[in-house]
Amino acid sequence: TKNEIIPIPKLPTIAKVDDDEELEAVGEVMSIVGTVVIVKAYQDGSNRVLDTDSMLVFEDRKVLGLIYETFGPVLHPMYTVRFPTVADMDPNVVQTSRKVFHVAKRSSFLFTSALRTIKGSDASNLHDEEIGEDEMEFSDDEQEVQFRARLSAR
Repeated sequence: TKNEIIPIPKLPTIAKVDDDEELEAVGEVMSIVGTVVIVKAYQDGSNRVLDTDSMLVFEDRKVLGLIYETFGPVLHPMYTVRFPTVADMDPNVVQTSRKVFHVAKRSSFLFTSALRTIKGSDASNLHDEEIGEDEMEFSDDEQEVQFRARLSAR
C-alpha cells in the first residue's frame, strides 16, 4: 500500500433489517470518536470473532453499519464501524451504551483458534508498513535456516 492509505468505509444499502432476520447479541456501543463507533463485545473471541463487513444493528433493527475492523485482545474483542463523514452518522440513533446485534445471515466469522496456529510478526517498517521477507528476524536459529531454505527453493 502507499503508506497505509485508509480506504473510504462502505455504508450499508439498507436502513433497517426485516423482522424475520435472526439477530444475535454482540455487545454495546462503547464510544464514538469522530466518524468511528467502537463496539465492545460481550462474548470472548477465543473461538471466533465477527469479520469485516458483517452487519451490525440495534434492537429496533435499525442498521448501525458494517464492521470495518476488529481489534483488541482476543478474549475481549472490539469492533469499529466507520462512517465517511460525521453527517453520515445519526446522533439520535448511534449512542453510547446502546446494545448492538449482528444479523446472522449477513455476517461472517474469523475462527481465532485457526489463527493461533499461524506464526506472524507485528513488526513494521518505514511508514508503518509490514516488513519484507528479506527483513524478517528470528529468535530461533533453526527456524531461520528452514525459512531461508524454503525461500531459496522457490
